[in-house]
Amino acid sequence: MKKTGIIFLFFISLMAALMTWQMNILSNFGGICIIGFCFGAAMLMWLDVLDVNEAIQRSVKKDDKRTKAEH
Repeated sequence: MKKTGIIFLFFISLMAALMTWQMNILSNFGGICIIGFCFGAAMLMWLDVLDVNEAIQRSVKKDDKRTKAEH
């Protein structure tokens, strides 16, 4: 779910960039704010996904060691 959110936020930041500099629909400051917020949120979500994956890998390794010690 978070990976879908990351893709969605990157898409919004890309659209904001296009609407700011190509179509001149957004003001420069508004476009920069939207791009910054979306890109920043996407980066934070991506870091959270990486942390969760690392935690899962660590728990799997601990479980593997525990099962090897039991047998």
